[in-house]
Amino acid sequence: MTSSHAKILHSVAERASQQADIYQNTKVLGVETIVNERNRHKVLIQTENQVLEFDEVAITAPLGCLKRQDIHFIPPLPTPMIKAIKNTTYGTLEKVYITFPAAFWDVPKLNSSPFSSFAHFLHPTYSPNNPESWTLELNALSSPELFGSNAQPTLMFTIYGPCAVHITSSINTLSPLSPEYFMILNEFFRPYYPLLPNYTLEDPTCKPIAAVATNWQNDPLAGCGSYMNFQVSEETTDSEAEVKLEDDIRVLRRGLPERGVWLAGEHTAPFVALGTLTGAYCKSYV
Repeated sequence: MTSSHAKILHSVAERASQQADIYQNTKVLGVETIVNERNRHKVLIQTENQVLEFDEVAITAPLGCLKRQDIHFIPPLPTPMIKAIKNTTYGTLEKVYITFPAAFWDVPKLNSSPFSSFAHFLHPTYSPNNPESWTLELNALSSPELFGSNAQPTLMFTIYGPCAVHITSSINTLSPLSPEYFMILNEFFRPYYPLLPNYTLEDPTCKPIAAVATNWQNDPLAGCGSYMNFQVSEETTDSEAEVKLEDDIRVLRRGLPERGVWLAGEHTAPFVALGTLTGAYCKSYV
């Protein structure tokens, strides 16, 4: 987390951390709204061990948790909100970080262009451990110009879809500290190291020393995914689908104020920030 992210998070949480009771490691199972004869409501939160009562509740659960119906709502969610949750899709983006003793790809070399810190491997049929030749993206996190004092001799591979499923399934039961975990990640990405500038098989700086991957799609508290996105139906034109999806997002953003229940998170952000960490911060802050 960068210092700017930390400042934003502190600003968002400041009032709650000073004035509210905070329950950690407490899983919410249900949200019930009770309206009395004066049309005033109270919201009951059912956890594994107790029921908590509030005037209003902001639900920051990921879209994936709503799609999986991990939280039981009483009364049931209205039809437009159920439709909105169903129509939006949940991404499978994952990232794999591989660290080397030194950033060999950044070493200046005569008569060669400097590495731009980004590479896109399109349909890499030359990789035996990539059975479907899935497309990969790579970002080097080593540039002081881009990352300042946080620069590291690390490559970040971005994977998604079936490729992400394949890799996370391979490491899901393994400890990130185990040799097997490192071996699986290194074997999958090793064919791409020689494509970087200055790579030499015998050079020890070209051999990775650590690897770690995100695993959102096997994390139920993340909704078994990473972020929301849109999947256009084949039954409608692009313009028709776009209008419907905009309406769906507005439904999620509005929440259920008449029941004292609000949704927050990247799936309720302004359209320019949907599916982003910035969007999640922005919606929670406002």
